Amino acid sequence: MNTFTKVIRLFIDGVCDETSAGIVDARVRSIVDVVECQVFPSGLCTIQVAPNTQTTDTELRLLNHLTFDKYRAMYACDAESSHVSCIEILLIGVHKLNYHYVSDRLYQAIQGLVSCRFLNDDDDNDDSRVELKYDSRKLSRFELLSMMHSLGYSAQIDQNESNFGSGMVVVHIRIEGMHCNSCVSNICTTIEDLPGTLDIKLTFQESIATVTYDSRNLSLTQIVTEIEKLGFKAAIITDQHETEPSPSEVSSRNDFARATHARKKQSDGIETCFIQVEGMTCTSCVDSIERNLSKVKGIHSVLVALLAQRAEVKYDPEHLLPSQIAGLIKGLGFRAQILDTATRGIDVIDANIDGMTCASCVNKIERHIKSLSGVKSIDIALLTHRGRIKYDASMIGPRDIIMQITNLGFPATLLSDDYKNDDLAKLQEKMTKKWRNAFFMSTLFGIPAMVVMLLFMFKWKDHDSVPQIRDGLSYENVIMFGLATPVQVPYIYICRRID
Repeated sequence: MNTFTKVIRLFIDGVCDETSAGIVDARVRSIVDVVECQVFPSGLCTIQVAPNTQTTDTELRLLNHLTFDKYRAMYACDAESSHVSCIEILLIGVHKLNYHYVSDRLYQAIQGLVSCRFLNDDDDNDDSRVELKYDSRKLSRFELLSMMHSLGYSAQIDQNESNFGSGMVVVHIRIEGMHCNSCVSNICTTIEDLPGTLDIKLTFQESIATVTYDSRNLSLTQIVTEIEKLGFKAAIITDQHETEPSPSEVSSRNDFARATHARKKQSDGIETCFIQVEGMTCTSCVDSIERNLSKVKGIHSVLVALLAQRAEVKYDPEHLLPSQIAGLIKGLGFRAQILDTATRGIDVIDANIDGMTCASCVNKIERHIKSLSGVKSIDIALLTHRGRIKYDASMIGPRDIIMQITNLGFPATLLSDDYKNDDLAKLQEKMTKKWRNAFFMSTLFGIPAMVVMLLFMFKWKDHDSVPQIRDGLSYENVIMFGLATPVQVPYIYICRRID
């Protein structure tokens, strides 16, 4: 090694073999200040630069230049420090073609992630083994896996990891406050979704949950906290002890993760149905229906209203029908009846829009709202100050539409069904009174204006002889201006101010 050169050590995430090492090597040598370099298949990169170069500037240029495509450059000390921990996980449903997209998304969303390396070589396998290196000072294993779950990835500890069996703990927790089996289902589903949970058994009669979890990724305090967030009281009744999971349990866990991921794949063509649901007694019943229906293939989303005893379900008609959805709800122990069906995910809202005074106001709102992505049509009635908007609920929501109208200078609010039915007559009466007063106001000043115009026309046929206040300003002009202004200002020029 030349003693007159400076040495920079980097770690290139994404280098896993001789081929990828050669690609990075060629890219390093394209930099002018580089004298010699060596890239190892492990990702370690040793670079010699000229002695007269600024090391800091060269390092920054190397980091930027070597972060491309699937490769990500970092200082070797950052990748090898004692606070950098390593974990191997199994990502369910991630194909090899999406590796670059997934790694970029993880880097952007997770602060503290040092390295993300995919270990699979099988192109046909949709389950990918991933080696993750993360800064343990910034996040824990549980936080790392939780963030991945929040991004929509089903991440499980790889059963091929050498120390996979260590850290498995079984604990018994007494739970108070459950009212029915829906509460049981709600608790079980919530705990199962926590990264690190392997199994949970709970019955309504005994009110004791037996939870098996990986203590390296999940703590007992986090389990108890999640139960209490649901509105139940939790107390540990036995000491926790370690156990070795059987291969069948591990396989079952991974199969469950694959099935959950597959159910999350949704179709673009969706329809909406409304179902009357009877027999719900608490929020756990609501949560039980929403969670169980959300796991069914073809169901896009579920929204259940406890007080209204009603469910709104968006579904793919290629997979199931509203009658089948009602049957699923009945299978959970509730009475269900189909109320109505909407087509192809198109929802309709009615809004009350204040501040409109003329047709230009209507055109301004319609032109702007139609330009929004997801809005199919908008119809506005100036007389009643009502607007009906049809939109794609998967692309835009009612709150966004109302906010856009309000930002134009026209305060808008959603109309409830009760308001539509009970207050329509009052609103029409209000608008009729408003325009009636406008007519009387115009008549009150319009008739004198006509009289003054005729008087000056016939009495002073020669305009040069019309009495003048000063040159160019006649009494006729002043009188006509005084009579016309009260009519013009409120009902004409105010529209220009709004535009």
